[in-house]
Amino acid sequence: METRKRAKIDYNENSTNHFLTHITIDNIESTSKWNAEITQLMNIEVCDDVSGNSMFKFDIVVDDAVRMLYFPEWKDEKWLENVNITALNVNNKIKTLIQKIKRVYTIISKSVTEMYVDGFMDSLLHLMYFDDFPCMIYPQYEYSAKLGYNNHEIVSKSDFGIISESSKLLLVIEDKTVTNATYANNWKEDQVLGELFVAVHNIAANHKITYPIQVYAIRVVGTLFTFYKATATLDYIKETARHLPNINKMTVQRHPLVNDDPSGLTAYNFCTKNDRESILKYMFFLREFICA
Repeated sequence: METRKRAKIDYNENSTNHFLTHITIDNIESTSKWNAEITQLMNIEVCDDVSGNSMFKFDIVVDDAVRMLYFPEWKDEKWLENVNITALNVNNKIKTLIQKIKRVYTIISKSVTEMYVDGFMDSLLHLMYFDDFPCMIYPQYEYSAKLGYNNHEIVSKSDFGIISESSKLLLVIEDKTVTNATYANNWKEDQVLGELFVAVHNIAANHKITYPIQVYAIRVVGTLFTFYKATATLDYIKETARHLPNINKMTVQRHPLVNDDPSGLTAYNFCTKNDRESILKYMFFLREFICA
């Protein structure tokens, strides 16, 4: 499992500064510009799910299609560097996936353009049947929330949105590489939280649903994966539909955990065997969640 440094943020209400006292819900822009201050204003509380058992089922049994992607001989990055993909005894779709991941990994220290990570995730999502009924994949999934008395619109766009007729939603949010998501900008986690915030409002406005609303997201930085689960109550939706919240909060669980000492962002690495199995199990669970 990879560990990357992240900034520590004080969410204590005593940390409110001059900026916080002058902003209203009508000042909040698209989620691409969200930061720690806006997260605090919107009463979004982030906590680590250490074991993953709260966000996911304790014992996930994957199907044969997912098990094929475990690839036990692929133990680490060294195997990926040296593998002869043509000689692998797997179908061409899996060879394509490995080839795309190798391309992302081999230039990870450079500027990985959007198309490389998009291509890797597109292949993975299709191999795991996220685009098979009742699931539907929408690349560059754009959605919005109209809030406040003036119907101020906050717009968001995820790299992929996976939805179903049962009003379930999974967001895939890519930060491409460490040159884009860094320690200095808190690995852009606040933008992930913003996309989850807009998503729960979008669901509440457009569907007949039951509360609380739950939305999952996967953040992908190169080949590193972090999972999120947002839970929003009806009271939180009502309050933030009108103004900044004073009473209610939205909770967001995160897995794997972020270590406090030393400060770091821990993420699953698709290029290592045990991490890859965890990623695939959790993604399988999410597919079942969306289809239910």
